[in-house]
Amino acid sequence: MDWDGLIQEGLRLQPNALLHFISQELQKRQPERFVLETASWAFNLQRFYWDKKCTLRTLSGTLPQWDWSWDAQHRSDYADFDMGVFEIEWEGKKFEAVLVAYSRSYRRERRWYVVANSQADARALFKAVADWTTEVQGEVLVFDGGCWNKSKELFEAIQNTDWDSLILEGDLKTEIQGDIATFFESKAVYDRYRIPWKRGILFLGPPGNGKTHTIKAIVGSIGRPCLYVKSFRAEHRTDHDLIGEVFRRARATAPCVLVLEDLDALIDDQNRSFFLNELDGFASNEGILTLATTNHPERLDPAILERPSRFDRKYTFALPEPNEREVYLRSFSDRLESDLRLSEEELLLVAAETDGYSFAYLKELYLSAMMRWIAKPNAAPIATLMTEQAEALRAQMATDPGDPPHANRKVNYSAQAMRAYMERGGSPYSK
Repeated sequence: MDWDGLIQEGLRLQPNALLHFISQELQKRQPERFVLETASWAFNLQRFYWDKKCTLRTLSGTLPQWDWSWDAQHRSDYADFDMGVFEIEWEGKKFEAVLVAYSRSYRRERRWYVVANSQADARALFKAVADWTTEVQGEVLVFDGGCWNKSKELFEAIQNTDWDSLILEGDLKTEIQGDIATFFESKAVYDRYRIPWKRGILFLGPPGNGKTHTIKAIVGSIGRPCLYVKSFRAEHRTDHDLIGEVFRRARATAPCVLVLEDLDALIDDQNRSFFLNELDGFASNEGILTLATTNHPERLDPAILERPSRFDRKYTFALPEPNEREVYLRSFSDRLESDLRLSEEELLLVAAETDGYSFAYLKELYLSAMMRWIAKPNAAPIATLMTEQAEALRAQMATDPGDPPHANRKVNYSAQAMRAYMERGGSPYSK
């Protein structure tokens, strides 16, 4: 069969005519076989092949087209199928597959045509690929730039995060653990009392105080698929399209955890209404535990903050008090060589000198002091270096580009102030 000729002839047509032409020609030229057509994102044949679930090769005499990309993080290149004709072998059966790519409304779209000996064979292959694509085991599904990708690295980072290493104010850790501990095992209870089996939790507070760590600990401890959303932005696609795609995937993966980090950056005036409808509208979100974070609750609309059916619980991650700072510094110090450890008296001293520090800045203070000590060993004790740098780092904190533009205001993120803010809709900043 002249596969290349078929594609070349079809590409002279407009997109709708192209799709019809390829379908009709395949059925006309091989009337004894079945042709399955799909543009579903779930039919990710390339990654199915990469995971060694089938064999795949370019048919002899055809000229495949590849879309090459560069992975800057891993310093490597990779190619996606863009167009071509392939022979597939899966579970002892052979198939041909034609991939056609075309542009429509400024978007690049792809459609597969799977040619099989029977409809049953074609549907079995389709189901196997779709099941594998939507299955989440040993990875996190990451949504960014309008695409889903499986991240084993993020999954492994989550597995290396536990509750024991998390330091939070008072009983906050125990409260959060109790809140989510039985959710996924309680479907029968929710059903019995006719309560929608879904949950939304929002973590509030300044950056660097354990929100992300807590999410990792939750995901690692409950053993359910995790979907992590980085952005609702993509070239030539609307926010509504992308938000809808995220929630459709979450519903298809449920029971699962849906993570929306920095919610205030994801939601704006244009997409808020659509987001709220997906989060708490007509569609069922059964089995979805939504975990969201924000460093700036004042940027969120009251419809998100104050409606319990959207985020049932809100937890404030305040700046650590002296006791939490001491515990955190001790946990960091205990992992170091003896020359770099803090004594009990030094721990108390540094904890007292770091009022207003987040956990992230405490870590930065220790690391920067360590670098100075390593440059000139024994010139001064590590505790002295830390107290000397405490004020300099505090000045850096005041001009952190991640902070909101309130240069003349002192950030007051105490737990009491944040709770008051949530109750009356006030500002978490004091003049």
